[in-house]
Amino acid sequence: MINKYYKRSKISEAKFRRLIRYFSMDLTATDAAELTGISRRSVTDIYGRLRHKIARWS
Repeated sequence: MINKYYKRSKISEAKFRRLIRYFSMDLTATDAAELTGISRRSVTDIYGRLRHKIARWS
């Protein structure tokens, strides 16, 4: 399934939404990576992009 939230992503929408939920719960990238099965490096990159978007909106 195509991920409409993250272009050119190999991560499914369901995993991405779960990752957003973990981000909002203030879980570390390492913990979120373990829970979703996504690499820590990918989670760190996505967390950084989320922080950047939030900062831009503020």
